[in-house]
Amino acid sequence: MYYNIGVALVAKEAIKPEPTIKQRSEKISRCSNPDCKKHKQNKNYPDFKFCPTCGSPTESFVKEWEEKIEADFNIRDIFIENDIDEDEFFILYDDLHNLGKDAVLFISNEGDESHKVYGGYDDNTDNWKITPEIIPSAINSFKKRYAKPIELIEKNFKSIEIFFGVVPYIL
Repeated sequence: MYYNIGVALVAKEAIKPEPTIKQRSEKISRCSNPDCKKHKQNKNYPDFKFCPTCGSPTESFVKEWEEKIEADFNIRDIFIENDIDEDEFFILYDDLHNLGKDAVLFISNEGDESHKVYGGYDDNTDNWKITPEIIPSAINSFKKRYAKPIELIEKNFKSIEIFFGVVPYIL
C-alpha cells in the first residue's frame, strides 16, 4: 500500500451519457394456426414449411423491438478526447476509500518533488514540515496546475471536493 500526502480530488456521481435506443428486427417464420401453442410463442422455423406441432403451414413476419444500449462512461477516455495526459493523475476506482458508487479519487502524479513547491521543505534534512499555511498554498497550486482536467471533471460529475490529506492507495 502507498500513501499520498498532499492534495487530492474526489468526484462523486458521474454524469453518464444517455443510453441510445437501437431499432432491432428479425424475420420470423412461425405456425400460422392461432390455436396452436407454437403460434403464440413466435418460434422461428426458417427451414420448415409446416409447423412441427400441428402441421399447419408456417407464415413469415418481421418482429421489431427496441434495444436500450447503455453508454460506457470512462473519465480516462474523456481526458484523451480533450488532449489531457491521463497520466497526470492516479485515478483510483477501488473500494478502499468507501466513497460510494460512481465515485472516483484523483491524486496528483507529480512525483516526489511536488511537496517542494508548497514550502516547508528542508533540503538539508529532506523533511517536509506541514503547517497550516502550506495547505491553502498546496490546494491553490493543485487547482492552477490541473485547471483544465478539473473543469472536465466538474462537467462529468455532480460533485467534486478538493482537499489536503493522507490518501492510501494500491497500484
